[in-house]
Amino acid sequence: MIESGLLRDILKEEEMILQDMLELEEQTRLVLIARDIEALQDLNANKEQLAAKMLELEEQRAGTVPESITLKEYLHRENPPETAKLEQLRQSILGLHDALRSRQKITRRLLLFNQQLVEQAFQLLVPCGGENLYSASGEKKNALRTGILDSNA
Repeated sequence: MIESGLLRDILKEEEMILQDMLELEEQTRLVLIARDIEALQDLNANKEQLAAKMLELEEQRAGTVPESITLKEYLHRENPPETAKLEQLRQSILGLHDALRSRQKITRRLLLFNQQLVEQAFQLLVPCGGENLYSASGEKKNALRTGILDSNA
């Protein structure tokens, strides 16, 4: 029989961590818009700590619930004393996972947009395509568009 009190405590901690991760993801969105690199590094460090804590909790939960059964199945089959509370936590965790995935999708799009901006700026500063304008013998190969930092322009 699974210790429902221990399982409840683990799920409650997971729920709190997911809420914190959700808040950090929202802060990440704002930091990406503001392009604050130092704040982004701090947020990423916080996310790593939360992910490590979540991994510990998942290991604890795996030790509490047999691998062959899901939490939903356990609640349905065993009907433990705190079934309603455990089901509420399960539903809350599922909702937080969905919300976190949605926010992470927005973050990925912002990161890709910022990456494109950096690539465009880089193309303005150096010759396009990263190709040499001159061959090893010193002869000019092609009339390529040069960048702002090209000393041969």
